[in-house]
Amino acid sequence: MAINTLRDLAEKKIIDADTVQRMQNRLTTNNEECMLTGLQKEAFRREGLWYDGDSCSNVMIQGATSSGKTLVAEVMAANILLQRKNLSVLFLVPLKAMVGEKVRHLSEDLGDEWRIFGSSADFQENDEAIINSSFDIAVIVYEKFFALMSYQTKMLEGCSMVIVDEIQMISSKDRGPKLEFALMKLKKYYDSIRIVGITTCDCNTDMLCSWLEIDEDTKIVSTERPVGVKEYIVNTDGRISCRITSGERDTEISDNEKDISEDKLEIISKNERNIHGEKEKSI
Repeated sequence: MAINTLRDLAEKKIIDADTVQRMQNRLTTNNEECMLTGLQKEAFRREGLWYDGDSCSNVMIQGATSSGKTLVAEVMAANILLQRKNLSVLFLVPLKAMVGEKVRHLSEDLGDEWRIFGSSADFQENDEAIINSSFDIAVIVYEKFFALMSYQTKMLEGCSMVIVDEIQMISSKDRGPKLEFALMKLKKYYDSIRIVGITTCDCNTDMLCSWLEIDEDTKIVSTERPVGVKEYIVNTDGRISCRITSGERDTEISDNEKDISEDKLEIISKNERNIHGEKEKSI
């Protein structure tokens, strides 16, 4: 059975129908059918994506902006929690502002029965629970995870998966070393924990995949965008240039745009009047 919608995930018993309905309520209006993107369809058909108790192959999810990378990771987390309620998941994010948003989304999707906590400089009320592994999902900023990994805590007891959002930040000279050290320690002392990286399609992940021992079956890559992007530049002489990147769901392209290359900006119109809309007057 092909997986083309969120409801198909429930049909295949990857996650339950209630979770699917909550996700659909958040992502759509008027209870519309939530169609999956190309990246999501490709990911969900991979047998190696799902936790089976023995396999702990690491995963890389690489796609364009708005291609649904994060939802794939959230479904993976929900699959683990719903099948094995004694396991937990860590979700690492680069920004403090993302902690509250991610906790809210996960709580809306998974429901109130799960202990979903955030931890950053602004979210410290649940730190004790996270340190003692009394959580189901914990959303933590990179630096806080690095600090917690430096102590002898119970945080990783029962943890089955660590999801790293924007994992390309590991190459940042300012923030990368702490993230790299934390993941290196994770690989060395907790090799049964699966690492899932999420990144854009604008970076080369070959070396990172090699380091994390990610094979082709668990490397999901898609450069397609669900919705196309049109970039316009209006020059001071009145010329208008445009570059179009097509999307999966695009249905119509105007006549002026049909022959425009995706690789370069092309002039599609020219305003013969000056920028003030009037002819220059001689003095």
